[in-house]
Amino acid sequence: MKNLTISLLAFNILMSTTAMAADLEANVTSGYDDNPYLLSDTFLPQSALFIGSDIKLRHRFDSGFGVSGDWDQLIYEGKSKDANRRTLSGGIDFRKRGTLMGTDVRYRTGVNFTDYDKTYISRSTGLVGKIGANQLGDRYDASWGDVDAGIEFRFSKKFRLDISANGRDRKYHDYSAVGASNLDFRQWGSRAKITFKPTSKNEFTASYTYRDRKFDDRRGRLLDSSLVAGSNLKYKYNIVEATWTYDISKKQDLRAAAYIENRSDNVTGFYNTTWQRYSISYTNEVSERQKLEMNITYRDY
Repeated sequence: MKNLTISLLAFNILMSTTAMAADLEANVTSGYDDNPYLLSDTFLPQSALFIGSDIKLRHRFDSGFGVSGDWDQLIYEGKSKDANRRTLSGGIDFRKRGTLMGTDVRYRTGVNFTDYDKTYISRSTGLVGKIGANQLGDRYDASWGDVDAGIEFRFSKKFRLDISANGRDRKYHDYSAVGASNLDFRQWGSRAKITFKPTSKNEFTASYTYRDRKFDDRRGRLLDSSLVAGSNLKYKYNIVEATWTYDISKKQDLRAAAYIENRSDNVTGFYNTTWQRYSISYTNEVSERQKLEMNITYRDY
């Protein structure tokens, strides 16, 4: 299915305390979404307006350690309220500068914990998902932990290379009692990203990510959607991203981004799929504590 989202960041507040090296940022977003439930055209999806709020807290210690917290919520108008979602996360990380083989580098490592809540809408019915008479509204509610370690090579002011490895352990709401499969998984991945800044106004980035995901107890499926007894489902992901940022002035910039993700499974290919996302945004820092941002995003799932 295809999806077009247009958003406007109407209000932003940034508060900082120099003595503590802490920043608190609050954003309010409003916008238009032509397919909030990401349904296929068969269901004649209806568009809806939404309001989003995002509160971020960052604190960096002189030792290189830092802590962070983030509350992110999206609320749709009444007829599409089941598309509402909320994310709460917090973490700790460590950063350090150094030199490796004569090159300026930045080391980092960190852990982060996230809790996610959203109503499950079945793409095959357009209604709250269920098995028999049992509704599965919390099917994709989840909590997970992430670990990440990486190193950035700063070869020059124009060129940087970042290499990282990461892992995730994710747990979902348990509906096994009514016959739903177990979605819990563990995964590891690696990423390489290059940043090229040919001029003071232009910056290009490109990255490749590989992920290997293993489910705790989930079966694969035949192409007719029937379960494959005794199978242990795994996914492999290949992801390519690219961005271009142009600084119109010290307070204004344009940004274009492209994201392509390919997923393949290890059983029959039933879960094989490709996602694409393209966006363009404009940001204007109206004042030290306020900014205006407009964004148009196109997604094809």
